[in-house]
Amino acid sequence: MPVFLDPAKNHIEPGFLFNPPHEHAFRLSDSALADTLFKRFGVHEMDFAWWDEPAQTMNLLEVKDYSTAPFVAEHYVNECAQKATDCLLLLASMWYGLPYGPSVSECVPDEWHTRPVAPPRLHLFFVLKEPPSADARATKDPFGMSALEDKVRNRMRGRIELLKLTPATKLFLMNHRIAAGRLLPITTEEDFVREPEPARTKHPRKR
Repeated sequence: MPVFLDPAKNHIEPGFLFNPPHEHAFRLSDSALADTLFKRFGVHEMDFAWWDEPAQTMNLLEVKDYSTAPFVAEHYVNECAQKATDCLLLLASMWYGLPYGPSVSECVPDEWHTRPVAPPRLHLFFVLKEPPSADARATKDPFGMSALEDKVRNRMRGRIELLKLTPATKLFLMNHRIAAGRLLPITTEEDFVREPEPARTKHPRKR
């Protein structure tokens, strides 16, 4: 049985808040697979997942806060490729009837049970939070996300083809500002606006 996120809440991942777009968004780390595959065997999962009905698309999202932490491009590329590979292998075990397939199918919604073709599709989003624009190092793209995206796509190309997912799968790397422009259901903690507290009624002073 999938463990769905409460759509009425924002769900915290360091530096980010995820706002589930509907009642069937989920985290693989909350599933029954967590204690075996993720913790015991070190399989890497991505942070959030949801199904986009109008686009007929499975979406996996990984976020990382580098607004204050040091950024090492090669490490980030390796991390993205590893997480993408592990998640594809995890889902493929269900699509191709591998031993862990039944366990995986119990942890994801029905829309995820069939191997994606075009359409439906599979999108993997990797979003990082860059330093504030006031930072002396900052430019419009201080980490060179376009070049990093090309590196991860090149590294993943053969793995995606081996699983016969090439026509349906797209992988994206972007910073948090571009993610906001693409209307991904996340925001940074700084950008999250809380509901204002009701104004207190002022009573006239007694003379």
